[in-house]
Amino acid sequence: MKTNITVFIGSILLLLCSFSSLVMAQNKMKIGERIIIGNSLTYIWETNDLIPNTYQEFTWNKNIAVNLTNTLYGGISYQNLFTNGSIVSANQVKNRYYLAGVFVQYDFLPAKPNRLIAELSWNVGNYCTCGDGDPYEFVNANNNANETLNNSNVLNYIGVGGSYEIMLHQFLALELGFYNYNILGDVKEKYNYTQYIIGLNFDIGKW
Repeated sequence: MKTNITVFIGSILLLLCSFSSLVMAQNKMKIGERIIIGNSLTYIWETNDLIPNTYQEFTWNKNIAVNLTNTLYGGISYQNLFTNGSIVSANQVKNRYYLAGVFVQYDFLPAKPNRLIAELSWNVGNYCTCGDGDPYEFVNANNNANETLNNSNVLNYIGVGGSYEIMLHQFLALELGFYNYNILGDVKEKYNYTQYIIGLNFDIGKW
């Protein structure tokens, strides 16, 4: 029930964001006139004074956004997460995870080449930030060959965040941002996954 309510609220937020932007925006650009290909990196580490080890997390985010109006953008993203080490053991454990999703962005500076954006996204993946130990690959305890997709080894996330993109060249921009992902559903001891991003974007089209 809680999952259904959260899904409903997230869907309403997406619809409201899209609708309000479409209505209020001055359509100075036609759909698809500006395409932004994003490429960002994140490195996070954590230590434990009681264990001679370090947990390291490296994220590579690839995304593409297309303008729907002069202020509203829609797009898709795929994140590869690579982890190494641990904060609960001395083992040098290496793992890989993923997050894939769709997003809408609102640009507060439509008249300028730089972008100041707010983003709302819906994502699926297998990266479980749960419990007091290291993040791990999510495995549904109720999953078996007869279960449906809703009980598969996939997590759903609502993501919110924002970033500032500074044009370095006619087609190249530096992006600095911060994002937060909230795991949906009844997952024990879950907590939000947050990350900063530093990226280089290829900005194609009119602005």
